[in-house]
Amino acid sequence: ADTLDDGLDYAVDFESDNDDTNQVLSDEDDIAFDNENEGSEDGRIVVSKISKRKNKSENNKFAMKKKQKLDQIVEQKVQLAKMDNSLIADFIASKIKAKNENLSTIELDELYINQNRIKATTDWGKGRDEANFMTYLRYYFKSIIPKEPKTNKKESVKEEKKPVRLPENHDKNKKFVVVLCQSAIRVCDLHRATKKIPGGSLKLINKNKLEADEKLIKTTPSVLAISTPGRIIKLIDNNVITLEQISDIVLDSSFLDSKKHNVWDLSETIPTLKRLLSAEGSRAQVY
Repeated sequence: ADTLDDGLDYAVDFESDNDDTNQVLSDEDDIAFDNENEGSEDGRIVVSKISKRKNKSENNKFAMKKKQKLDQIVEQKVQLAKMDNSLIADFIASKIKAKNENLSTIELDELYINQNRIKATTDWGKGRDEANFMTYLRYYFKSIIPKEPKTNKKESVKEEKKPVRLPENHDKNKKFVVVLCQSAIRVCDLHRATKKIPGGSLKLINKNKLEADEKLIKTTPSVLAISTPGRIIKLIDNNVITLEQISDIVLDSSFLDSKKHNVWDLSETIPTLKRLLSAEGSRAQVY
């Protein structure tokens, strides 16, 4: 969690105009003495109503500043996808630096992501939600994600019954668009949202067996893989899919869960993105 600075100055003045006397508050409604300890050695004093009101006021200020800080963080997450590539790269760099405070500038430079590997999507004028996701993909990936053919109901039933014929060396030639999501639940949501794309999408989550994912990748016509960061890396490590097969990465950044977390809050997201972009020609964009 982010460290919050409440911005308050907690200074205590121990000086007094009279060294031989303690400051006395005359208003009996605002101070009460503990009679049992009035003559005791420590001379304890029950917390005054003034002190209680002061503490309550300070707590309210702290809560307000905390809420303002959280609101700013949420707004930044929502607006990130609408920024240009240099600002997105700066955002990623700030997160890398925050998690690696002990590294030198040279060491940090090796972890940063070049802004030229990030494609800005500032020209996208619609909302960045689940309902617009399929349209977004078709807008930016026209060459690899075809439009849904216009057919009547009878023709569509016939099309569903027809087996998909795959070209020779299909699994070696096709390039994937990989969508990185915050959770398996979100992967399932976007998988359902893209079912009308010819070939659909691949749902890659840890619940699947490696053999099942391998069969999906090699035998289905889909070029859209929706995955968690951890799952796609596991598939790469097990040679189920190669870095060279991934042409584009889309980060599902605008979706926030009930705790206002998104894909960038996963510790593995940035290292995964860095690795996926190590393949020549691959690029990332933020949804």
